[in-house]
Amino acid sequence: MASFLSDEGRYVGIDVAPAVIDWLRENYGSKLPNFDFVLLDARGTKYNRKGSVDPANVQLPFADASFDVACAFAVFMHMSLDGIRNYLAELSRVLHPGGSLLVTFNAIWEDEDEPEHRGRRYESLGGGLYTRQPDKQNASMGHHVTLIRELLADAGLELLEEVRGQWHATGVSAHAHGSDLFALRRP
Repeated sequence: MASFLSDEGRYVGIDVAPAVIDWLRENYGSKLPNFDFVLLDARGTKYNRKGSVDPANVQLPFADASFDVACAFAVFMHMSLDGIRNYLAELSRVLHPGGSLLVTFNAIWEDEDEPEHRGRRYESLGGGLYTRQPDKQNASMGHHVTLIRELLADAGLELLEEVRGQWHATGVSAHAHGSDLFALRRP
């Protein structure tokens, strides 16, 4: 991104892990003046378990319509539906009209009767929710594509494209992830 952005461009990275933000600030932020890294103290079931804010109540620390592009990669697989709804609404809020958003999910597509990832089967929890770890709340979540489309539309986002991830292919390395990508625009 450093070579792509003009001097007027800005990059902001957000994470819930203090060590990640500290490392990014030291290794990139100190060298790239238009790069900023923000710690979001959101509580998660896998990361930042002691966070002070429930994901359903997170407010991104940015003004309305302040970004042209936003991305959320590997965020929603360990989050409640209320958290996902809030994050999508917040991402939509901070985008300029016409701004682009890329998000990933582990989508369960219409043609998948028994979805599996890395040798573990997704179990249906009902309502379009799936998990690979039914003994843990909001862990290793999958979402039916119909539910994903509804969540995106409810956030006021226009769906431009869906790209099926590599994790659906048979014979793919157990280390391959390749979540499903959804390209969106704020009207």
